[in-house]
Amino acid sequence: MVVSETRFRLLAWLGWELRAASVGSWMVIPAKGEPVLYVRCASGARDAVLAVRRGRSWRVVWRARELETDAARLKSVARRIAREATA
Repeated sequence: MVVSETRFRLLAWLGWELRAASVGSWMVIPAKGEPVLYVRCASGARDAVLAVRRGRSWRVVWRARELETDAARLKSVARRIAREATA
């Protein structure tokens, strides 16, 4: 799988998990660039969520922090983002 496609799938899955946590998000997919997921926060801010490759694994970057992203932990990452976004 191409890096951009993996990044897209990871962010789409995270967006779906955020939806389950009642937090809205949207993805921007530029014609020339990488996809970015945005989360609407309680403050009205739109915070970016990035997916970055680290060696053979992927990490989610939220508010300048890297969070784990394996399949078992993606739901907990979404819950953490949801808690912080709605605080």
